[in-house]
Amino acid sequence: MHRTRHVRRLGPNALSRKESHVPSHLTPVAGRSSARSAVAVVCLAASLLAACTGAPTATPDGASTTQRPAPGGPGAPGGRLAELAAAASASSPSARALAPSGPDPVDAQADQVDLLIDSELATCMAAQGFSQLQEAFASRRAAPRAEAQRGIGRVHPLEMGPLTESDAERFGMLGTDMAFQAAPRPFVESTDPKYGAAQKRCTASLPAGGDIQQRLADWREYASLARDEILQQSDGAVRTIARERLDCLRGGAYPAVEPRNFVDGDMAAALKQVQVDVGRWDNPPPDPPALPADTTRVVPASPRILYHPTRTEIAFAKAYAACGRQQDFAKKLSNAVAPAAASFSTAHAAELSAFSATFTAATQALEKARGAQ
Repeated sequence: MHRTRHVRRLGPNALSRKESHVPSHLTPVAGRSSARSAVAVVCLAASLLAACTGAPTATPDGASTTQRPAPGGPGAPGGRLAELAAAASASSPSARALAPSGPDPVDAQADQVDLLIDSELATCMAAQGFSQLQEAFASRRAAPRAEAQRGIGRVHPLEMGPLTESDAERFGMLGTDMAFQAAPRPFVESTDPKYGAAQKRCTASLPAGGDIQQRLADWREYASLARDEILQQSDGAVRTIARERLDCLRGGAYPAVEPRNFVDGDMAAALKQVQVDVGRWDNPPPDPPALPADTTRVVPASPRILYHPTRTEIAFAKAYAACGRQQDFAKKLSNAVAPAAASFSTAHAAELSAFSATFTAATQALEKARGAQ
């Protein structure tokens, strides 16, 4: 299990990719938070690549006992995208090249491959006497998805704060990350060497062995870098519409609002400057007791970590949401990011096709293997 504390702002860059409450601003967060991430944040507009903070988490990375790699961060060499795609192309040289419409369809393919791998590994482990992974995977499949999804080439309006009155009541200004959190899932932990050996054998038995897992890791890094690039290119347009929305607040019930403090600074501090008390996040649950030697167990899903806004924060959030609706903020946000997303998709079409072809071939091989069981 892991715990991390993140800070928050207003904007997609505030959403670190698919983790105490602290300040944040209004801009999209760099790096993409995958659906499996239990954490993210909301910032309004400071640099789209600035660090933010969201809800505390103790949620592990799904049912699998394998740790997923951390996504690539801002500032990675531009050639890294091509390098990752070249590895994908080399792994499936005979796969039919496809022409995906952008990075998000490829991401959906990667998620499907991930699920098929988990299912294959769980079945294989059960056959070797370890049914725990199968039990955890069954719970993962039954768990509801997050109500909102972050994209690579798009920014969800909730990444930049509440949009409806209901959002404002549930999330205030600092809690919209809850909408992106999938239900917590159980996971497997083991101190039994036999479990580790069985897992290695099962991984080796996958079509293409562990290579496809590396391609998935490469894609997660690629997707994170892609979101960084798209947000960098969208930064000016996103800042403009964020300031317009805050100007609406300043012209109404909150004349003391200073847009710069929300866009470039710490949102919790900016709220306090306009006499708004911020809420609180639940504390993360404690770690489970230490596991005895030579033992394997399923650790139950942790309780979901919730944010509890104050009355003054809810009132501010309602005014903020009303300004967003009045200005058709969701449409403006989509229009602000779309050109950069389209430009990325065009410039990197060959790379996206390489990943897409790799995941198509992997899906076919995994489904064939499943059908032969």
